[in-house]
Parts: sequence; C-alpha cells; structure tokens
Amino acid sequence: KEHHYVSDLHVMINVLANTTGTLVYSGFVMKPGLGKLGGFKVNYNTWLQWFFVPELIYTLVSFVVIYIMFLPPRDAHFDVKAARQELQKLGRVSTTEKKAIVWLLIAVTLWATGGLTGLPTGFAAALVAALILLPGIGMLTFKDYIAKTDWNAVFMLMGVLAIGTLGVTGFSKWIWGHILPSHQPSNPMVAMMLISFLVEVLHIPLGSVATSQALAVPSLAEYASTFGASNVLVSFVTYMSIVGQQFFPYQNAALVVGLGYGLWQPKDILKFGAVMFVLTPLTMGVLLYPWWLHMGWLH
Repeated sequence: KEHHYVSDLHVMINVLANTTGTLVYSGFVMKPGLGKLGGFKVNYNTWLQWFFVPELIYTLVSFVVIYIMFLPPRDAHFDVKAARQELQKLGRVSTTEKKAIVWLLIAVTLWATGGLTGLPTGFAAALVAALILLPGIGMLTFKDYIAKTDWNAVFMLMGVLAIGTLGVTGFSKWIWGHILPSHQPSNPMVAMMLISFLVEVLHIPLGSVATSQALAVPSLAEYASTFGASNVLVSFVTYMSIVGQQFFPYQNAALVVGLGYGLWQPKDILKFGAVMFVLTPLTMGVLLYPWWLHMGWLH
C-alpha cells in the first residue's frame, strides 16, 4: 500500500467502475430515473441500442486519460504466481454461489426481454429478489436480505425522483434561465459542448450527482427543441456530464469513502477531474457527433 502506484490503481478502478457501470441500464443506480426525468421511455434493450456505444467510447477516453496521467512505473509488474495462489484460497464454487449465478442470469433475461414482455426493469428485479428468499431455491433469509440491501441507494433514488419534480416548477427553470443563452449557437457541436460545460459548472456547487441530475435533466430536455435536438440526446449528455466528471471528492460518494480509507488524495481527483472537465464537453459535442446524427437526434 505504501507504493505510490497503488493509489493510482485505486483511482483507475473507481473511475472505470463508475463509467462501465453506465454501459447497461441496470448498472448504475441513477439511470432508472433518467427517462422519467427526461420525458421519454427507456428499457434494458433500448439503453443498449442507444447508449452503449457512446458510453463505451467515453469509458475508453477515461481509460486513456488515466493511463497517460498515472503511467505505470517501470518497477510495476503483475505477479501471476501470487494471483493464482490467491485464487486457490477462494476454493471451489459453492452451492449458494451457483444459485446466485442462475438467479442473476434469470434477472438479466427478464431485463433483456422487457421490451417484448412489457415487464419493467424494477418489477423484474423485485420478482427475482422475492424468489431468492424462498426455501430450497433461494439464497438468503429475509433477515439477511434486509441487512445486505443498500438502503442508502434505494432512498437516494427515491429522493432523485422527488427532487426531479422541481424540474417542472419555476425553481429549476429560474436556474437555467440565468445560465442558458437565449439563443443557442447554430453549430450543433458547439451547442452540445456548451450544454455539457454548463452542466459541469452546475454540478460543482451542488456536489450531489442525484440532485444535479434531478434539477438539470427535466429543464434541459424541454430546452432541447429550441435548437433542433432530441430530448433523449440532451438528457443523456446532461446525465453523462454529471456522472463522468468530478473535481472534488464531495461530488461522488465513492470518492469520499475512498478518501476516508486513504486510497487517494484530493489532488489525485482534482488532477484527473481537471482534464475530464475539458474532455467531457469535447467528447459529447465532437467525438460522439456522428453517433448523434446516426441516431437522428439532431435536426
């Protein structure tokens, strides 16, 4: 742990876990509220069709930045023998772990077929959650289930949807009325970069990913039609500009926890965040522009 490169690895794992968690619909807690806040319908299948490619590109951009900024030292190496020894300590796959694999596959199947069956992602998750409590085929007792559920995430998501109602009130519109220009640039690339940049600026004082998304997405989705963009596109760009950029640890709960455990220093987060503050608008407005045209989200 004393090696300086270990903290660099911690930064890489945290950032890439955050971005890869956005590749699929159920991989990040804030996504189920995006469609509701943005005024459109999205499920597991449509998320993969619409957003997997731009999310993957943004993840690769983050990876390249991390690799360049936290270049591995020459004395860093991967000990294959030590890794195999650690793997052997885990032992064989248990019956409970096999059940977990099966139930996860069932959940993913229900999510993936939601567009055909009409079963919402949340209901599919709740169904599987109930089934894993049954004796014999289940994995947990109800008491264990209550203890292991991340209720902070549950209440946070409910809070996002509640705060999101501010998007249809004068409060949110008042904020954006003072930030957004009365006339957007005629160039759609510049317009998307401007929106991404302004969202990043708003995210700094608000700090919370949940609050920023709830206050920004509804109003910006409504604003999209004024410059020929889809509300789906503007909602997604807003979402990614919030999730993908952090200057300070308080902007992400995982960063605060990691700071408390001494996994990184504030300067590490600021170093990476300063670069992504510039690259995020460029990625959303320029690098992904061909994808937005391909999806027909710009007119």
